[in-house]
Amino acid sequence: MESSIIDMFSVLIVQNHRSLQKLYSEALADTGLKISYVACLMILRHNIGGCSASDMRRATCYDKALISRMLAELTERGLVCKNPEDEKKRRGARFILTDEGLTLTKSIDRLSHDISERITRNISKSELEAFYLTGAQLTDNLKKLAEEQTKEDKICLN
Repeated sequence: MESSIIDMFSVLIVQNHRSLQKLYSEALADTGLKISYVACLMILRHNIGGCSASDMRRATCYDKALISRMLAELTERGLVCKNPEDEKKRRGARFILTDEGLTLTKSIDRLSHDISERITRNISKSELEAFYLTGAQLTDNLKKLAEEQTKEDKICLN
């Protein structure tokens, strides 16, 4: 039986995710940080004014409890802090990188750039553009399908 495109897509996504986790985990071993923390740090790096826990949850699809634990640990380690403009807020305060967090995210950026350079070395710019456009469209379509499902429209094995 021939594999469907979704089977191939799923396998490729899982393989790529595992390989990236391995590369980042090895690079972050000295920091003691879990790989899932990288997403939060990099979101903050690219949002200078900071992000609230809700913003991070939407951007990462991590659950609220995990975001809260990560922000607490990153704060304890001195990598993030509440935006001074939001100090009085009880809810919705934005978090920003500290100088130490900024230094770490610069290193992560260099690692990401190095990985990108190495894995795309023999691929043309037009092939990469087509890959990204197709990947983004597949991701968008899959996300919409998952969100639109109702009990009446449920995809079943039968």
